[in-house]
Amino acid sequence: MAAVAAIVCAFGWYRAAARSAATAIPWPLSAVVRPGAETKVVVSDGAQAGEATICSARDLNRRALEQGKFVFVGAPTSNPWVSLFSGKLNFQVVEDGVGGKMYFLNRRPRPGEQPIYQGLKHTGSAGENYATISPLPRDSGQGNVLILQGLRQEGTEALGVLLADAADRTALKHALDAHRGMRDSPYFEALIRAQAVAGAPLSIGIVDTRTIPPAG
Repeated sequence: MAAVAAIVCAFGWYRAAARSAATAIPWPLSAVVRPGAETKVVVSDGAQAGEATICSARDLNRRALEQGKFVFVGAPTSNPWVSLFSGKLNFQVVEDGVGGKMYFLNRRPRPGEQPIYQGLKHTGSAGENYATISPLPRDSGQGNVLILQGLRQEGTEALGVLLADAADRTALKHALDAHRGMRDSPYFEALIRAQAVAGAPLSIGIVDTRTIPPAG
């Protein structure tokens, strides 16, 4: 069910961007979505539609990733291609054994930050869940990637809500500006907290951000 929800969210993000093409693709989707150009959305399973190609992680190979723009939906535990970019990220998903607790490891905590951010014990329970959104440069300089990973389904859905809502996108920009990151680089990672009830995110907040330097 989590994979199906991720596919639905991915279609929604892209369709929202396509409808806005006459003016501008909504940030931060603009890092990877361009009118008339293919963007591959990589999930655990899927189909094809228009300029966005929904494809399975198992159908990719390393050569296919050398160029182009990609959106990776899922943590390395479900989408192994995400692990190729883990060296650029401060907040990394950890799973304590198969089916064990999942949390984001804060590799370099700042003063006042937690060393780990643990999510729900299982999908459908109430409480806090976490996710990250990360537009990243390719080391080759040939295109960008956008990584969207939630600890549970609720976190992934929260990212879909954030990307579709102008007020939430503005709040994300303000959080980045507070660390002066957007003046230094268009690439970043942001840790998102979602308050969930009965399997659905009800409120979304920005926990922390990091700026990622350009490639090169």
